[in-house]
Amino acid sequence: MRINPSVKNALIDYLEGNVGKFVSLQEIINRAPREATDQEILFILSEGEFEGNIRKDRKQGLDGYTIVKSMEKKEKLNDVVLVISKPELHKFGLEGVQARNNQIETRKCFCDIIDSSKHFLRICSPFMERNVSAPDSIPDFGQRIANALKRGVQIKLLSRELALRRGNEVDWMIDIAESVGEKKSLEIRDYHFLNQTGTKIHSSTHAKMLIADHSMAYVGSGELREYSLAVNFEVGCQLKGPIVVGAVEIFDSMFQRGVPYDR
Repeated sequence: MRINPSVKNALIDYLEGNVGKFVSLQEIINRAPREATDQEILFILSEGEFEGNIRKDRKQGLDGYTIVKSMEKKEKLNDVVLVISKPELHKFGLEGVQARNNQIETRKCFCDIIDSSKHFLRICSPFMERNVSAPDSIPDFGQRIANALKRGVQIKLLSRELALRRGNEVDWMIDIAESVGEKKSLEIRDYHFLNQTGTKIHSSTHAKMLIADHSMAYVGSGELREYSLAVNFEVGCQLKGPIVVGAVEIFDSMFQRGVPYDR
């Protein structure tokens, strides 16, 4: 049986706090993560019993276990967390899955990345709209960007078709930078190239990425607009650790090939 590592580690944490004590089975079930199934709990307990970490016992008429010693967490959680945007009509069907797997919402992931940036904030959003600040999205998005600029963060923004027709989708970012006297700290580039006849796209960006320094990144289908945060079903990953270095290198490589944009 494949056990969810998040559920297993949470249950082991609880059992470790009771080493040398008797804990009833009902109490274990009550204190286990609410997303855990009874089958998972019993499997984890039987595994611990087989390894000699816990012992079946009965006290005061209650079935339970005496916790003999700490149980080893054999499966360490990755530095990768799934990130989801939940459509309003289906969000209740996803909330249990989200909690069970330590997943987070796209809005929270984006805010965490923006707020944690200290030196560089890299954004790749092919379709970026002012309505990202809508009440059901990130209402204080503009303030978060302004705060990042004021604390000395350099922002690199990569988008598409800015010179052709979409410049207004990023001009409001320039407004934010100018409002705090940090326009020089915002660099915008346009990655969208047509073929020689101008009739077909030769190369363009459709990637969605947010990266804080070399410490945290988002890669997925979500982007900085209301539909992506509050209406559409989107899935991505929040990355931490050495893997972020690779994400930075990919972004910088494409950013260097973009055309500088200013309104």
